[in-house]
Amino acid sequence: MKTVLWMLTLMVLAGSVRAQEDCAWLPLESVSKALPQYGPWETMSGGQVGACQFMGRSDTGVVLFSLTQMVHPDERAAVDLITSMRKQQIDGVEAAEEPALGEHGYRFWSKGEDHRVVESLVGQRGRVVVIGMISLQDGLSAESRMRAIELSRRGLELASDARAMAAASRC
Repeated sequence: MKTVLWMLTLMVLAGSVRAQEDCAWLPLESVSKALPQYGPWETMSGGQVGACQFMGRSDTGVVLFSLTQMVHPDERAAVDLITSMRKQQIDGVEAAEEPALGEHGYRFWSKGEDHRVVESLVGQRGRVVVIGMISLQDGLSAESRMRAIELSRRGLELASDARAMAAASRC
């Protein structure tokens, strides 16, 4: 389980190697407003669609927040991805339904020996799947979780934007 936590953290940190680019679909101001207790936030990576990664701080260390949009060929493929992810959950990782992220939405989390919590949010609308991750020391309050879910829902708005969907499908 500790290896899984480090792999997720490294995936987020890998994005910081690239030149900083604003996240067009999730502005830094939105993250700062939703989760002010972890500010000041900075954008680690962004773009027009796809993955956006942010870094904040708490009294106990760094807070990482990332959201990734994925466009699938059809809705069935999007649902299949979420279903297969859910079936392959690793032992020791807790999961719960999350209807705010769509019919198949759920969240899962684990806590490392060092008390660092990684909570992931998975949602789907149409052909779009959004996977969010927040990693912080000592866990996420219920209010902060709901705010992170609302930010994740912004990633699902891509499914309602025909021009953006066309652009994302060509990537």
